[in-house]
Amino acid sequence: MGISGLPSYKRVHRLMFGPEDPDGEVLADGPPEFSILRMIGAVILGGLAMFSGLFD
Repeated sequence: MGISGLPSYKRVHRLMFGPEDPDGEVLADGPPEFSILRMIGAVILGGLAMFSGLFD
């Protein structure tokens, strides 16, 4: 279940952060700074997606 027109959270999460291990932890790749930048990018993109969804 998700907002129509937007990909599901799981799919976006997989695209941005790669596969998860069975415990649900994201498999780390690259230096910690890179994952922090990706997390900030995910928050911004998620905020924009939600914001634009309000005005559809």
